Amino acid sequence: HNAETVTSGTGTNPKTFTSTAYSWTAGASNPTSKTITGYDFAGNSVTTSLSFTVDNAGPASSGALTVNGAGGSAGGTTSYTKTSFSGSKTDFSDAGAGISTNVLTREFATITDGVCDSFDSATIIASISETTPAVGCYRYTLTATDLLDNVSVLKTTVMVDLTAPSSVVVSETGSAGYLSGSTVFFRSGVSGSLTLSAAVTDAFPGAASATFPAIATTNWTHNAETDTSGSGSNPITYTSTNFSWTSTATAPSGTRTISGADKAGNSTNATPISFVADGSAPTGGALTVAGTPGTSGGATVATNSALFSGSYTDFDADAGSGFASSVLVRETATLASGSCGSFGNSSTITSISESALATGCYRYTLTGTDNVGNTSVLRTIVQVDVTAPSVVVTENGANSVKSGSTI
Repeated sequence: HNAETVTSGTGTNPKTFTSTAYSWTAGASNPTSKTITGYDFAGNSVTTSLSFTVDNAGPASSGALTVNGAGGSAGGTTSYTKTSFSGSKTDFSDAGAGISTNVLTREFATITDGVCDSFDSATIIASISETTPAVGCYRYTLTATDLLDNVSVLKTTVMVDLTAPSSVVVSETGSAGYLSGSTVFFRSGVSGSLTLSAAVTDAFPGAASATFPAIATTNWTHNAETDTSGSGSNPITYTSTNFSWTSTATAPSGTRTISGADKAGNSTNATPISFVADGSAPTGGALTVAGTPGTSGGATVATNSALFSGSYTDFDADAGSGFASSVLVRETATLASGSCGSFGNSSTITSISESALATGCYRYTLTGTDNVGNTSVLRTIVQVDVTAPSVVVTENGANSVKSGSTI
């Protein structure tokens, strides 16, 4: 802008004189203060100072937008609900050129595969209150414009979902517990613990949590809890803290419910579970080695033969949590003065047929285990002595004497 004097004004008193355009490029800095002078026909003058200030910032002071508990941001935020929701706003002010307008708008879009479709035309609204929202996306935008057309925007989208998770599948972890169908077997007579997991499947907007029940039965420990830190994608698996019991605990009465929830708050219950005590070990096993049946306390047989065999029948039944495994193990130890030393060299075997054995102890153990860790044991120890005794002949008498092999 060059200096100029304008003599053609409009109006009478006052008369208005207008300059040509003051123009600037992007990134221009502030000019120094300038003086504008007005004259009358007699040549008298009056001056006024004018300063220039850069204002590139949109309105920033005090503006806020909150819908369904989620605060808006310039890039936009998202929240989920299954029911009515409301919101509030605080208009922007501007510390620079000053505020021009604050406008709140609402848009709606359907949802396809968990994603908002194209939003419809924005509608200007004065307040936020949705009492019977349909399934879909509701986007709210607060737009503030200052007197230089700088703009600040806050956006938030509420995604409405009325469909509960499609399934909640429960599983169990713990050597002293076992989930079969909707029954949790626990090993009674000993202290133990187990955890339960819930795999929550939800296509949209995704699983958010699983809730596990409290057990207040005497000698049990577990408070009600909601786990929000799951693993996996879809389903997401949530795991409880320990359900613990003491050796004198009995089964909690009734059933317990585990539920899964999605991000919108819809929930689904898994099949209720019940707890059943299991203190019984597997049945059906038999063991015979060197002609001697095994017993739970252990049977022992001595032989001077380096060759013997045996047979066994695996444990295969359990009336409680169910049969898990049957294992036959062979161990060896030294034999001295009719007693076995410490057993070692353990190995799992599938048949019993021994030959050319050295002097020593050979222990055979058949162990049956059920799904909560109850065990049945049959054991036979074979003491093998293949060394003949030594004989020393002595003589004791007044009328005899031993010399070599002659008396």
